[in-house]
Amino acid sequence: TTLTNRIEIVEDNNDDVDSDADSSYDDDDLNDGIEDDDEDEVSVVVLGINVEKMASATDICPGEEVTYTLTVRFQDNICVDGAELRNISVEDFNDTGTFSIMLMPGDANFLPASDPNGDGILQCGEEFMWEYTRVITETETNTAMDMADLFFVNPDTGDEFEVSPVMFMDEVTVNADNSNCAS
Repeated sequence: TTLTNRIEIVEDNNDDVDSDADSSYDDDDLNDGIEDDDEDEVSVVVLGINVEKMASATDICPGEEVTYTLTVRFQDNICVDGAELRNISVEDFNDTGTFSIMLMPGDANFLPASDPNGDGILQCGEEFMWEYTRVITETETNTAMDMADLFFVNPDTGDEFEVSPVMFMDEVTVNADNSNCAS
């Protein structure tokens, strides 16, 4: 999402020779060919986090193994220089309340190749991935909910600040049914 913020001077002491503060937002209030300087706008990209949860199979025979893969990235792969997702965690749980796991960069289920510099911070162009396998005995829906802190590090000065916490969810249903068993 891109948000546009506009600003305009609405009152002055009548010494602004190239624009009329009482006119609407415009590029040339006086139609004199001189671009006004009493207004400006900036567009800001709204950043977020996204988790994608996939299962190796969604129709199985009860008792079969299913491998789940969870991928965390910037939402819609939209990123700006200096944006970072820190303190990432993914809670993965099923609808029956019999399974829950917390996943974090560097844990046993984390795929280290998904963090090329090994810092546990998701930067532009990176995707963090986790993988684990479970035996599924009954149909269940698993939900992954990722959370992180969105930071901005100014590429010019190195100054950094936390923008906001972010989160997203995805789910996958695995149908465990005897009709999926070999006979």
